[in-house]
Amino acid sequence: MKVAIVLSGGGSRGAYQIGVWKALKKLRIKYNIVTGTSVGALNGVLMTQKNYKKAYKLWSNMNFNVVFDQNTSNNMNVTDTKKIVKTYAKNIVFEGGMNAVNLYEAIEKLVDEDKVLKSNIDFGLVTVKYPRLKSLSLTKNEIPKGKLKDYLIASASCFPAFQKKEIEKEYYIDGGYYDNLPINLACKMGAEQIIAVDLDAVGLKRKTKYKNVDVKIIKSKHDLGSFLIFDSYLSNKNIFYGYTDTLKEYGKLDGEIFTFKKHQANKIYKKYEHKFFDKLKKILNIENERNSLKKIIKDKTFKKVFDNDKKTLLDTIEKLGVIYEMDDTKIYRISKYNKILLDKINIVEINNINGALKSLKLLEKKKLVKYIYIKINEGSDDLMFLATMFKKEFLCALYIEIIK
Repeated sequence: MKVAIVLSGGGSRGAYQIGVWKALKKLRIKYNIVTGTSVGALNGVLMTQKNYKKAYKLWSNMNFNVVFDQNTSNNMNVTDTKKIVKTYAKNIVFEGGMNAVNLYEAIEKLVDEDKVLKSNIDFGLVTVKYPRLKSLSLTKNEIPKGKLKDYLIASASCFPAFQKKEIEKEYYIDGGYYDNLPINLACKMGAEQIIAVDLDAVGLKRKTKYKNVDVKIIKSKHDLGSFLIFDSYLSNKNIFYGYTDTLKEYGKLDGEIFTFKKHQANKIYKKYEHKFFDKLKKILNIENERNSLKKIIKDKTFKKVFDNDKKTLLDTIEKLGVIYEMDDTKIYRISKYNKILLDKINIVEINNINGALKSLKLLEKKKLVKYIYIKINEGSDDLMFLATMFKKEFLCALYIEIIK
């Protein structure tokens, strides 16, 4: 069975695809075809050459100086949004877009056309002729001899942010203007199974014409940042996300936003499901208050708890991680995760707790959850009100109560 890797465009988000590649290597998944658009084409040709180490080195050290010349990128700091926007705008107006000269020089060094042509992995890319906006999808054997690097740059010329690419008196721009996730090209090249990495960036995506092809799409639930921001810290985070998201997709890790070692999800559920359910019933005195039962049991959020829905508990655990700003670039055991979480909760201060109820909606989430947790601990008469007004935060506070 021919397996294809399909890589979307997405500028600086391309680091995510290197993380996916790392995971595919760990999973020992072989592939026969790679297609890509824009940065996906650049990463794809390196996958065709099997140059993981060079690709990783390039992306883990990514910054503006790696992409643009010194005059353009000097003193451009990822935190200085205004300066970045101004630089892009200035070059769009006066230069027809940014000139990614340093990146193109890197491609010259990294890409070996002979090695690509001799590789047992087929390769294809998408670009668009300008100004006619006519699409051009080419396999490695269809690209004119000696022009591979030119067409790679053409595919990645994200006009108007980047300059157009001229090849033999014709101009080309980013393939995302036609198909930012070239699944159909992979199918046309003979793919029977596809692993597509979607960076969720600006660009058109064509509907899959080939209905009998198995397509698995890997797409991050994290914010991968602006596709025009080049920064090594962000790049390394995205490599981690790509790696762990892929292993989750294949059942080797647990979690969605956060990452847990394999089987931790089941361990969490088995350890806490009954405590979670029983504590909720006890707190809300459901057996003795029919009105309470009607209010709560009809609510979808609480009904899932009563139905022993595993996902509700796991979502609650991850929501707590988001609220209390847990590090999402680590792989956790649940015991360690809970310990760090409790430490973070303990340092949150709530002044004038009794008077806070009037302005509860204005409280930031971390204070709101702790407030509800304290009320649960006190056995407050306000619990029914808090449960109906702040359902998800109430479940978060309940989880804190059962692990403390």
